[in-house]
Amino acid sequence: MNKKIVIVAPHPDDEVIGVGGTLCQLAKDTHVVVTLVTDGRRSPSGKYFDYEMAKLGYFESKDVAEKLGCSWNYLGFEKINPENIEKISSGLENILFIEQPDEIYVPHFFDAHKTHNIVTDLTIKALRVMCKKTEIWGYEVWAPIQSRRSSDELKLVEINPEAKRELMNLYKSRFEETDFESILGLNRFRSAFRNDKQLNTGKKNSYCEMFIRLNPEYIDNPLWKEKVSSKN
Repeated sequence: MNKKIVIVAPHPDDEVIGVGGTLCQLAKDTHVVVTLVTDGRRSPSGKYFDYEMAKLGYFESKDVAEKLGCSWNYLGFEKINPENIEKISSGLENILFIEQPDEIYVPHFFDAHKTHNIVTDLTIKALRVMCKKTEIWGYEVWAPIQSRRSSDELKLVEINPEAKRELMNLYKSRFEETDFESILGLNRFRSAFRNDKQLNTGKKNSYCEMFIRLNPEYIDNPLWKEKVSSKN
C-alpha cells in the first residue's frame, strides 16, 4: 500500500455517488482516506429533522468507510459560511499535510452545487501544504463532466454496480426514496459512449465512473472566483 489517495466529499453520500465504485476497488490495495466536510443535515424527503439527518449522516458515512476498510475523517460542519471557512481550510490542510496523498478526488469544476464548488476550491488551495506533486481528479455528482478541450485528461474506471449499490444501501437516510438506477444510469452511459481509443474499458455492457484531471491554476480564473464568491 505505497499509494495514498484522499477523497474529499462535501456531504455524506457524495463519495458514494461520485467515487463509490472506484472506492470499492481502490480500498483493496491502496491507502484511502475519505473526508466528509459538512454533516449534510438537510433531509431530501423532509422526513427527518436537521439534527436527525446530521446524526444519521455521521454513522452512515462511518459505516461506508468501515465496509471499505478505509480511513475516515469527519469534519462535520453544519454548513459553509464566512465565519467557519478558515476552520474548514485548516481541517483540509491538516489532512493533506499528514497524508501527503498521490491523488485527490473532489467534485469537478462545473458541478452544479455551490457547496461542492467551494469545497473543491478550498481543497486546491490547501495544496500549499503538500511536500510533493499530487494529481487532482474531479468526480461527478450534481452535473456530468463535459470535456471542453482536446487537452482535457479523462479517466474511466470500470466498476461493479452491485458493489456500488451496497454502499448506497448503507446511506438509508439519503437513498431510501431514490431509484439507484438513476444514479447508476450515468455510469452505464459513461461506458456505452466511451471513446474506445482513449478510454476503452475492455468490454460492453459495463458501468464506469468518469473523472477529469483538474488544473489547480483554474481557481485563479475570474469566472471561478465569481462562482465560489460568498456574494453569490
